[in-house]
Amino acid sequence: MTISEHCRITVSRALTACRPCRFGAGFFLFLAAVAGFSGCEDPEDKKGPDAPPATSARTAKVYVLNEGLYAMNNSTLSCIDLKSGVLTPDVFQQVNGRGLGDTGNELQRYGGKLYVCVSTSNTVEVLDAKTARSLRQIALYDEAGVGRQPRRITFWEGKAYVACFDGTVCRIDTATLEAEAFCRVGRNPDGICAANGKLYVSNSGGLDYPRYDSTVSVVSVAGFKEIKRINVTINPYTILSDRDGDVYVCTRGNYEEVSAGDPMGYGFRRIDSRTDELVQRFDDLAVLNFTVQGDTAYLYNYDYNRKTSWIKVFDMETETVLQENFIQDGTVLRTPYGMGVDPFSGDVYIGDAANFIVTGRVYCFSRDGKLKFWRETGMNPQGFAFVGAAE
Repeated sequence: MTISEHCRITVSRALTACRPCRFGAGFFLFLAAVAGFSGCEDPEDKKGPDAPPATSARTAKVYVLNEGLYAMNNSTLSCIDLKSGVLTPDVFQQVNGRGLGDTGNELQRYGGKLYVCVSTSNTVEVLDAKTARSLRQIALYDEAGVGRQPRRITFWEGKAYVACFDGTVCRIDTATLEAEAFCRVGRNPDGICAANGKLYVSNSGGLDYPRYDSTVSVVSVAGFKEIKRINVTINPYTILSDRDGDVYVCTRGNYEEVSAGDPMGYGFRRIDSRTDELVQRFDDLAVLNFTVQGDTAYLYNYDYNRKTSWIKVFDMETETVLQENFIQDGTVLRTPYGMGVDPFSGDVYIGDAANFIVTGRVYCFSRDGKLKFWRETGMNPQGFAFVGAAE
């Protein structure tokens, strides 16, 4: 099957199978990419599969969550051994003898375990971080047997909190791996973080397109109850906190406006977790997605019409952009899709989805923005977790 035939069949299936935002990054992103697809030209290859990774000796391996495509049941978990340079394209399948499931939306590490939210399969996979062996597959369904669609996960004092697309947050005990309780929040939450004994949940309203939600729910950890909603801007997405407890959220605006070429449909906001008030709008930063390490955020944007992108470095103490262009060596990415920072080395990993229907790449950069290596991992690489060499 040619790539163009694959595009046509995939779009046909998508149009009959889902509504906007059922894909991990939003249906409009996929359609925009396919509509503009013109071939498989790669950027200049540097330090690819034949080159050993020039990484810190403090990191042993990196796991990569490849989202796959909605309703295709093709999510995978890759593993890059940073000592040998060997890539295992689907370590989950190899170790556990079964597939990961449909639409892997998030990969996080907490203690010695990996947690993977697989939304269309309605499961949270819990794995041993060293071996990728499945410890528990937690199925999340409501009382009527309808799947809750787990999307994002965060942790606080021995508990995991999972934002589910059915408008709930699930609390899981990380020792027993049992789902303990559910809390009602806003419509179709698509991000969650913890700060100052509270959870912050971004309510996208994506399944009610074009009637989006525009709020962040504040949930008390102690009472496990929503105590407030904060208006931010329509379609809030990734939400993360820094070391000082400030909470940052990117908003994706109206998909129709963004896909029509309005790059400012994206937004970036700051919430003070002491007062639970929106305290700052960064109207000059059209952030599609971001990741945080300490007090540094890596922000990115991708224009699906012009096929252009930027990646900036942001100081969360001074609330200013430190670098307008993170990549310093001329490396060109086709479609930035997800980012992660190695806590042991400070290396920055960026997933490149290409056109969303072929095998994507993961690029590893030093903290000063220079390419160390890249690997082809799986379809739509977007989540990262790391294992230290001393563990």
